Amino acid sequence: MRDDLTAWLKWLRWDVGFVGWRYDQAIGYGGRFVSYYNKETSPEISFGEYWDTNAQNIINWIDETWKGEGVPASESAGAFDFPNREALRMAVNNQEFWRLGSVKGNPAGLLGLWPVKALTFVENHDTRTTEPLERFSDNLTKTLQGYAYILTHPGHPTVFYDDLYEAWDGKLYKPLKELLEIRVRNNIQPESAVSIERSENGLYVAVIAGKIVFKMGLTAWTPPPSERWKLVMDGPDFAIWEKSSN
Repeated sequence: MRDDLTAWLKWLRWDVGFVGWRYDQAIGYGGRFVSYYNKETSPEISFGEYWDTNAQNIINWIDETWKGEGVPASESAGAFDFPNREALRMAVNNQEFWRLGSVKGNPAGLLGLWPVKALTFVENHDTRTTEPLERFSDNLTKTLQGYAYILTHPGHPTVFYDDLYEAWDGKLYKPLKELLEIRVRNNIQPESAVSIERSENGLYVAVIAGKIVFKMGLTAWTPPPSERWKLVMDGPDFAIWEKSSN
């Protein structure tokens, strides 16, 4: 069976043109199998849907994806950052921004422990179609806040197709495109540094790569006037500043 699956993956990889793999329901099988398929097909990126809010359990699975079959660590799989997403969901919906990491500490979830392996997300096809308990929010404003967070922070942020093109009659398309442009313009990378300046009820502030200041929450806050920051996006309960050259 593994031979047949490998042949199919090679066809998808080299004949059809896929460059990476999303391993579904990864919590249901050992990471060593992912290691085998990655070794045989050399994907540019691969990641697993290991649905667990315990970051260490996800790290243990990632470790398995390269220890078993001789795949270099650089080629091992990443994983959806369910712990970060849960912290972000609770923070945005309840103004409990202390959940996103302590001041001068690391961000929540896999993002704060192994950012190059963290695929951050707000919504996907599973969470959007499940009971409200699993959804990020039924509120456009809060969903946009979630995307503003992941698209300004390190890791590998992912944008759900429905949110980009279909949800809320396409009202997220323009702000999501603007957020993506901010990320690209400032060259935010999966391992860019994060300095959390405020993390409390009602307010979260972080400096990313020394190039972006991101603020979220109902509490009013702006960067010190003595520092050169330019406001480039002002959304509902969040704001983004870029380093100014003037």
